[in-house]
Amino acid sequence: MVPAKSYKDRKDIGTQKPRSAKEQQPQKERGTAGLSLRDQQRKAAMERRARKSGSKTPTASDLLKKKTTKSVSPSYKPQKASGKTAAERKATMKKGERTLRDIQLKNLGKKSEKELKNPITQKEITRRNKAK
Repeated sequence: MVPAKSYKDRKDIGTQKPRSAKEQQPQKERGTAGLSLRDQQRKAAMERRARKSGSKTPTASDLLKKKTTKSVSPSYKPQKASGKTAAERKATMKKGERTLRDIQLKNLGKKSEKELKNPITQKEITRRNKAK
């Protein structure tokens, strides 16, 4: 079988159709179809207040725009991996806390942590870690 005609390329090849040509655009704001009278009045009052305060209500084109992604600062350098597991990092941390406690006890001339006025508890350790 022989084709009836040769294939003719479309004129719009390589160009993107605008979104408004592809899909129906909203005439009203989203969610206005099924509002009760009370809800309509409430919404209108909220819009009046927003207008009065100067805040901008989004238009249909604003609602359909693609969201922009947050750009990463070019000077950002990710934190290097320590090469230790979570358990190893915790063990190192506890070792440091013990050393700190021992120094504190030695300086104050005490023998045990119980004798300290402010003992170093797990709660205190977590508070310090959050402050970093």
